[in-house]
Amino acid sequence: MNQDLQNRIYQAQCLGNVEPIEYMVPYPNTSALIEGQNVKHANLVVYDSLGITNKLFFEKVQQTAHWLESLGLKSKDRLFLPPLAFPFSEIIAFGIWYLGATIVIANESPNDSSLKSIYGKNIIPNDIDLFSIISEFEPTYIPKHKPNLRDEAVLFMDNKKVIQLSHYNLLVNTNGIQQSMKLSGGEKIYTDLKAHSMEWLIFQTLLPFYAACLYTSNSPEIILGQKGQFTKQSYTFCHDLTSYSSMGDTSILICPENTCALSFGKEPIHMTNINHEPNHLSIDGHSIMMGYLKENENESIFKNNSMILTYKN
Repeated sequence: MNQDLQNRIYQAQCLGNVEPIEYMVPYPNTSALIEGQNVKHANLVVYDSLGITNKLFFEKVQQTAHWLESLGLKSKDRLFLPPLAFPFSEIIAFGIWYLGATIVIANESPNDSSLKSIYGKNIIPNDIDLFSIISEFEPTYIPKHKPNLRDEAVLFMDNKKVIQLSHYNLLVNTNGIQQSMKLSGGEKIYTDLKAHSMEWLIFQTLLPFYAACLYTSNSPEIILGQKGQFTKQSYTFCHDLTSYSSMGDTSILICPENTCALSFGKEPIHMTNINHEPNHLSIDGHSIMMGYLKENENESIFKNNSMILTYKN
């Protein structure tokens, strides 16, 4: 990527005079999140239906890292993660990060040529019993490579575009969501998402650990879902940028170019600013993506120190 474009993207990622490096999230990368929770809350149950604690989850993540390594995955590789039964996708996601590799997720099943174009591997079977597979591996794993906050963590294949996101993007967006939802720890939350969206990765995979919540379908206090997914929803995901000006407080505007959540109602998440124009949103803030993987696709949207997302009314 040429230096001018890199500078324009970085300027869009700043919020006023506050650069991303000046607003610190409490973890050096995403896998450090579960390390930290294991230190602070090892015996705290995270997945109610399975009785999985932070300690048990962390052990399964480390076993998964061993398994992925046995399949030939190396640090800095990119690996496609198919939608699997809960909580297999969630555990594998952290296993990939713990190995120091990148997750590739897609809103539809990618073909071999599209994966090859980004050098992504496709080695995880679509129908597996992860717990049985990893049972033979040691529950401790010493990473050979630990990514930095600015390093690539996710490639999200959104139709014909591939969005590149850093470890910082994921953590700061999750942090903003925690603040918007006013989560203080211990809340019962529930979603029912598959591994083909950024909502799954942020709200279902990262948020329960980041906010120390209990993920449960048993009398949850907070239910999040797609439009019409549940009879009673606390929050509903919205993907239509044109609806920003008329959104209610219980709608969460999803924008993968801004990692995941852009606003709760019309209120931008923390460390994000939105200017609403007649045919576009002008966005700046710390959740803004590293860019589309194809350099030329970034030229028209990063300008005037912002990310410009155009839409048709």
